[in-house]
Amino acid sequence: MAPRRFLQLAAVLAVGLAVPAVHAGGPEDGGVTARPALRLSALSLDAAGIRAVLSHHLPELQACYEQVLVDGGRAEGAVLARFTVTGQGKVKEASVEEQGGELGSPAVCRCLEQQLRDMSFPRPADGLDQPVETPINLKAVE
Repeated sequence: MAPRRFLQLAAVLAVGLAVPAVHAGGPEDGGVTARPALRLSALSLDAAGIRAVLSHHLPELQACYEQVLVDGGRAEGAVLARFTVTGQGKVKEASVEEQGGELGSPAVCRCLEQQLRDMSFPRPADGLDQPVETPINLKAVE
């Protein structure tokens, strides 16, 4: 039996803040473990708040990237995520475009778009829709 791959997904916000990587689990825990709920009311819709939400949802984003690796591929690259956070903290108009590398998978971009649409963010202080743009770097590590 082949050893289980541990993958890292690092998201880097446009302001240059790095999101800590997470792994998909291992034999000792059987995969992704439960995580505590994210308290959106304790966050602001700023770089730190966006980073916290993306960090919280890294396992879902990582699952999209793992689609590329299913057939033993080792693609990596960057995507640019653009989305709008509504005055209620919901996501609308999400799009993800490949920015470089050898990802070459429209399915991964579509999956990431759907994951973004399913997320909730802190409400903008002014109650108005807020556009967000952030690069996400995708790379497998063993």
